[in-house]
Amino acid sequence: MVWNMPDVLGANPLTKSLNNLLGSIERRREQRFASDTPVVVYLFNPASPEAASARILDISKSGARIRMELQLFPGTEVQIVIGNIIAVGEIRYAKPIGVDFDHGVAVREVCYLTGEPSQWLNRPSNSRG
Repeated sequence: MVWNMPDVLGANPLTKSLNNLLGSIERRREQRFASDTPVVVYLFNPASPEAASARILDISKSGARIRMELQLFPGTEVQIVIGNIIAVGEIRYAKPIGVDFDHGVAVREVCYLTGEPSQWLNRPSNSRG
């Protein structure tokens, strides 16, 4: 979000200075770190699970900005897989960037998996019988 003070007098130098200052202040709760990491995004849709390639452009403890060809809509639940890390979150916005879309993701949970990827699925249960 960019703050803009109304300039009722036209080209008021004070208003311009305030707008420049307010526009440069980072208002996020957490620091964002730039990235250019390929990831796989899984959509939570039991009827038709989908996966799409994406790139994380920046990331923080509770959020990320990803770029992908597919447009997702606010409220869409996603899993972002980065190696052995899975981040679970919700799409907050989608913004067109050329032929792609930038998405803001509010991350709710992060899981760190151990072992080989083949072990993550179809694990035998501990049931007896």
